[in-house]
Amino acid sequence: MEAPATPEATGWYGRGPRPGEAGSAVIAGHRGYRTGTAVFDELHALRPGDLVHVFDEAGGTVAFRVRESRRYRPWSRRSEVFSASDGRYLNLITCAGEWDPAAGTHTERLVVFCEAVDPGAVE
Repeated sequence: MEAPATPEATGWYGRGPRPGEAGSAVIAGHRGYRTGTAVFDELHALRPGDLVHVFDEAGGTVAFRVRESRRYRPWSRRSEVFSASDGRYLNLITCAGEWDPAAGTHTERLVVFCEAVDPGAVE
């Protein structure tokens, strides 16, 4: 999965489901972008129970509730990020940790794991 080209864009992992479909939909975005603000600058502030809304193709939204956040090394292959199939999930990814100039990236990735909320259950 490549990083989005601009700080305000997000990237959806196209080999997985769309948000709201069965499985793990994955969306990545920048934080702390070198030219100013970025779409996931405040991703770290999400806490379990918070709601996240994603626009769908029909112009509506799909609601997800944050379950947990975890940090990973950038090149670790984490199956739990991309391959859950027992529900409808949304996993949001951004950079975390320190900037590593030799590697040209941050030392960690922050992943916020969310689970779909039925429309009648959204507060």
